[in-house]
Amino acid sequence: MALSYTAAALFSRESGGTGGELSRVRRAPVFFFAVAVIVYALFGSPTPDDPGLVELVVGTALVLSAAGSAALAVPAGLCTLSSVYGSGRGTILWVSAGWGFLLYVLLWPLLSGVISGNDPGRILRDVIPALFWMLPLFLAPVIRAGGDSAGLLVFRLILFAGWMFGARALLHVLSAGQGFFQMTPPDLLYLSNAPTLLFAAVFLSGWGLMRIGAWPRAGAQTVYKGAAYLALACVPLAAMASVMQRATLAYLALALAFFILFYLWQRPRHIFLPLLLLGGFVAVFAQEISLLFEVLYRKAMLVGWNMRFEDLAAVYHRLWSVPGGLVFGCGLGCGYESPAVAGINVNYTHFFLSAVWMKTGLPGLLLILLYLAGLCRAFLPLFARALEGRLVALALAGPVLISVFLYASYKSLDFGLLLLILAMFSEGGPGKNSDRFGLPLVTGHRS
Repeated sequence: MALSYTAAALFSRESGGTGGELSRVRRAPVFFFAVAVIVYALFGSPTPDDPGLVELVVGTALVLSAAGSAALAVPAGLCTLSSVYGSGRGTILWVSAGWGFLLYVLLWPLLSGVISGNDPGRILRDVIPALFWMLPLFLAPVIRAGGDSAGLLVFRLILFAGWMFGARALLHVLSAGQGFFQMTPPDLLYLSNAPTLLFAAVFLSGWGLMRIGAWPRAGAQTVYKGAAYLALACVPLAAMASVMQRATLAYLALALAFFILFYLWQRPRHIFLPLLLLGGFVAVFAQEISLLFEVLYRKAMLVGWNMRFEDLAAVYHRLWSVPGGLVFGCGLGCGYESPAVAGINVNYTHFFLSAVWMKTGLPGLLLILLYLAGLCRAFLPLFARALEGRLVALALAGPVLISVFLYASYKSLDFGLLLLILAMFSEGGPGKNSDRFGLPLVTGHRS
């Protein structure tokens, strides 16, 4: 059903929403991207232990999408970056730093990993996430060509992926008969850790409150729509609660608190009904919420920071043990004994920047910092715009920050998908409306 909707949206020449603008450009890159995201959402895992047919289909579709996007870039003129990606300062920064990082990784860390005799499987597991991080570079031309239509479809697809991960995780808990607030199998933890899941939870919650707050100006129908969005938001929320995800649950509560403050500041006359509904929700589920807080507190007392600082120290000692490692890293595929996983030798860290430092050295770390800084400039115009922009900024900020500083979810395709949304809203970036963010780009509503 999802694929049929996507095909109809892309190839319908009569549609004034998603298909209208895309009928004037090559639709194949967006279609292949849609196939990749839908298959990933329905059958994939953020960090699969044993990649198989699903990962092959997703990877092939992404490669075809990137190839088609590159074909769109050729007529625009490859001699200048601005003709393909846009001319904003933030865009120029992340585009230049991103291509620089890719070229550097291919020239030194990859070669260093091969020469050092690192395991080829581990090298591949380092190359693939690096390509995910650079999705904005590969897919920006087609989003720039498609404008609002492409941006709307990409946004909705990523939102769908996050919600579907929550639904699959929740279904697994219920079918296993484990009940809530219990330790769960690793494959389920990967789904509940997905950055897009938190993105979906924050956005759907905020958007539901906004729809309800539009009453009575927008009529009673908007209340029903808002209630439906809030009901959808309960799925990723329950998935996170079922595996006691402290950081994501804490951020969801914080994001909603900030959003309500923004709402109160910008639209004080429309906040009463959303607050009443939230109060009713808390009253109805007071016992469950109290139990969740109690379980999260016990977990915090038991595991604390999960050896994150010791993990960072172990990375430093690993780099120190290699000649020139502190400057040039240990190459792709290298591993270390991580205190966070009982001293097992792994090829990932729980801190994105320390992983980049260990694999690529200081040059790679500098380039990736510039790349992220350029993308994160998108938060400035988002926060400066309407309430809708602030909601998207809050929905993106938490998953990105948690992936960078707390969880190893930076290895997943989800992280790259969220960076792609940031690129859409970067100043002068691929999205034609990135400088005047509003409802059309996110929801398709022309209000």
